[in-house]
Amino acid sequence: MESIIEIFLSGLIDPIIWIKSMSTLGCNKSKVKYYGAFGGYYLLLVGRDLVGRYCEMQKIHGYLGAVLAVYILVSSFFLFGEGLYEKVISICIFFGALFASELIATELCMALTHKDIDSLMHDQWLSLSCFVIIKTLQMLMCYWLFRSKKRVNYFYRNKEKISVIMLLAIMLSNLLMKRYIDKLSTDAILLFQMIEIFLQWYILSSLFVFKKKEKTVWELSQEVNCNLEREELVNEIKRFQHNYSQNGLIMKNMLYYKKYDELGKYMEEVFKDVEKAELLFNHPNAAVRILISELIQLAKDMKILFSVHVLVKEFGMEDEDICSIFQNLVKNAFEAALRVPHYNKHVSLQVLDTDDGYEIRCINDCIGAVDFGKTGKRNKKIHGFGVGIVDKIVADHYGIIQREYVKIDNEEMGHVVVSIQFCLLKKS
Repeated sequence: MESIIEIFLSGLIDPIIWIKSMSTLGCNKSKVKYYGAFGGYYLLLVGRDLVGRYCEMQKIHGYLGAVLAVYILVSSFFLFGEGLYEKVISICIFFGALFASELIATELCMALTHKDIDSLMHDQWLSLSCFVIIKTLQMLMCYWLFRSKKRVNYFYRNKEKISVIMLLAIMLSNLLMKRYIDKLSTDAILLFQMIEIFLQWYILSSLFVFKKKEKTVWELSQEVNCNLEREELVNEIKRFQHNYSQNGLIMKNMLYYKKYDELGKYMEEVFKDVEKAELLFNHPNAAVRILISELIQLAKDMKILFSVHVLVKEFGMEDEDICSIFQNLVKNAFEAALRVPHYNKHVSLQVLDTDDGYEIRCINDCIGAVDFGKTGKRNKKIHGFGVGIVDKIVADHYGIIQREYVKIDNEEMGHVVVSIQFCLLKKS
């Protein structure tokens, strides 16, 4: 197709297929913006084809192709629904379908006519027939791929497989395109550019995923260590209670026979862990009693005023889960309160009964507004320590968590309020 009119007419097809295919992600904007995006795609596509066919400026042709690839990516990001990952995958599927259709149709025409690509392109009627077959196949393939949401979701869930398929497609297409490298498909150029963008994005996103998983593993290891320490302390208290009468009898006998040196050594051995088992808080749940006692002692060491009111006896979950919630909430509150002037360092933990369950409320003083998506911690390894664990435990037990910052009038200080509500009726 050599005429300018044919270029202008054929340029209408790809933008239509693009919008119809990508619209399966959901449409977020008005029709005017979709018409504008269609017009931009059309003008860039026609401009690229005119430059490539009549001006013979390959560099400009390549630049326009790159601009078109970026334009499609950015337009898809703003126009359609779903996340960035789904949009990138859909764009790659879209151009992969265009290129595969063109490659299959071209090979089919060459096989039926027994002509090479040069002869096929220079024959006006054969070229027109091949073009019609290509565009028809492209529309059918895109319709089949994007018609079913389940089919598209399969690609979303298998990005590793898609990456391997794309790499294999690149190698295969390079072998096939050697037969007519001078007639390289414009869809193939766009596909390669989009794949390059996709692979760069995939590498970066993988690095972020690995870093996030590393942080999660570190948090879980810290949580396991804390649980093991609490369990060990509970066992020590139980052993001490179990042997209390026996130890008392032995010490009375040593005292009766005036074996003071041996009595002193025996008492040091028996009571060496008493300081560690000192309980400053009373609660029917031994694990909660020990944890709150540790937090009270920690608050004293940090010179933070820490008030605790736990009026609930049954929490409807395992001890390690409720202790994880208490520990992470209070320790994060301690870290925020440390930046407050000495006389205002205050943290409060309240666990109160409600009509259908109970509410955990942790309040701490802080300086300046709080962005719950960020942190002021310098040590990136403890960024948001425990937040993910708390959120997961709350979700697993069908709870509701809310975080709020309350500013104090005419002061730089404020309060952070974390509220967690659990419904015990659902658990019963």
